[in-house]
Amino acid sequence: MLDLDMTPTERIQNLKVSESSQKKTIELILGLYTWFLNKIDRPKEELYAWIGDKDSRDDAFEKSRQFADAMYDLMKNNDNGLLKYLIV
Repeated sequence: MLDLDMTPTERIQNLKVSESSQKKTIELILGLYTWFLNKIDRPKEELYAWIGDKDSRDDAFEKSRQFADAMYDLMKNNDNGLLKYLIV
């Protein structure tokens, strides 16, 4: 059951995984999420300028693809029957 008192990071860290590949996937997800939070933790004008720069935007899009792929892999390999509801 989902604990709504936990942050997204805490929920990911609480996943019960045994395979080292899944542990590496969790580390990747947490690293990318931390990168994202650090990038957006700035004044609005700076954030707009950062995302307005093509190289920065391309980097952000690449990291978002990596995050989505890693999250999908983790959910697919840790499926508790709920993944299908996210896909449908």
